[in-house]
Amino acid sequence: MFDDPPARVGQTVRNSDGATVRWISPNCYISLGSDCIALRAVHDMHKGMTICVISLGKRKARGDLFKDMPTQRGSRPKLPP
Repeated sequence: MFDDPPARVGQTVRNSDGATVRWISPNCYISLGSDCIALRAVHDMHKGMTICVISLGKRKARGDLFKDMPTQRGSRPKLPP
């Protein structure tokens, strides 16, 4: 749908659904409007908005997300039987 992220910064392009966008960073763009009759209301609603996209995919798991929780440090109180 879009070109390589570093190459698109600063470019104004029209995407596949007819919206004209200007890339302001590798992951964010500003919607400038649309020539598409079918989606004009949707694109007009987003006109001037900054929209950011993230490439989805498998990422390496972080092992430190829960290390500071009391249950992970062994300080959880024991419940009576």
